[in-house]
Amino acid sequence: MSEERIEKIDVSSYEHLFHEPVSSPTALWYIGPKFDDLLTFDRVAVVGSRDVTEEGKSAAFELGANLAKKASVVISGLALGIDTAAFEGAISEGGRCIAILPSGFKQIVPRSNNGLAEQILQNGGALLSEYPENVGPRKYHYLERNRLIAAFSTKLILGESRENGGARNALQHAWDLNRPTFKLESDGS
Repeated sequence: MSEERIEKIDVSSYEHLFHEPVSSPTALWYIGPKFDDLLTFDRVAVVGSRDVTEEGKSAAFELGANLAKKASVVISGLALGIDTAAFEGAISEGGRCIAILPSGFKQIVPRSNNGLAEQILQNGGALLSEYPENVGPRKYHYLERNRLIAAFSTKLILGESRENGGARNALQHAWDLNRPTFKLESDGS
């Protein structure tokens, strides 16, 4: 990833987005345009499994493209599968995205999505993490990340997902935070 300016942002400014049982982060790091500017838009989280059908990927890509046409910001976790497809769809229409990472910015996972992270930044989107730049991902970071995806969204759309997968964890956080939730229908669902 190209050298971008990493900013530590004031968590207290966003504590209103969290409430029990969903805890706010103790720190947030950010790369991108002014974060508050992105928060003025409708922010739609699109989550789902990494291992999905072609129909599921196609539906997520179309959804991302349609959200971008409506000037919504797409939020997801930068994982393969549904996350990647939704981001690629949004970018194809010039849309903005916020990728929330389970690691620091110098440890982006999967590495194959480094280029996608660059495209998100080039398109006026952002990367967000609660971990310092050199922190690598830990298994529990993925679940912690899911609460941020739910909290920073105005609504959440669930694509193809496993019953016990991380996307369902994000869905539960969205319910806990009273965010509207929807199911993305595809032929592979």
